[in-house]
Amino acid sequence: MKNNSLIIMIAVVFAVTIAVALIIRVCFLDKYTEEKVPKEVITAASEEVAEENTKEPEDIISEDVKEDYAGAENAVVELVERTTIEGNGEFETVYDRYIVSDVNFTDKTDVTKDYHEALANSDGEIGDGTEISFREAFDMSYTGLDGWKLYEKLIKQCGFSTDFNDVTFDEESHDR
Repeated sequence: MKNNSLIIMIAVVFAVTIAVALIIRVCFLDKYTEEKVPKEVITAASEEVAEENTKEPEDIISEDVKEDYAGAENAVVELVERTTIEGNGEFETVYDRYIVSDVNFTDKTDVTKDYHEALANSDGEIGDGTEISFREAFDMSYTGLDGWKLYEKLIKQCGFSTDFNDVTFDEESHDR
């Protein structure tokens, strides 16, 4: 009998503890941790989010610029990847890639040079670059493309976008 009363006493204490915990949560904690938001506000906020996600792409390049690019006879394409190293209050720039290509759409020719080694081995004076093919430099061909199509293809290949909706700012630079 002693064992039964001990089990019953533990069960009662356990039940009372759970009841007190629920009362404290309902009466005190939920008031401070959960903000009551009307369903209308939640619906309006979700509609705004849905509206933002379905915005039409806003192109930041005007049609006349696109036409100028499309009708271009020549284009200069540059691909520059650099690393700036800060040390002891001084900055040093190291060029990982520096490629310049002069494309002639009329003649379907190009002169593409890699200036990486020329920059690495210079004291401020840029020497002659090493001539390479456009395909080797940019991993694509300009054959059959006009200036605008080449621009679009290069932008996409490098992971950039001309859609103004994709632009974001961090807090620090946006406030300046």
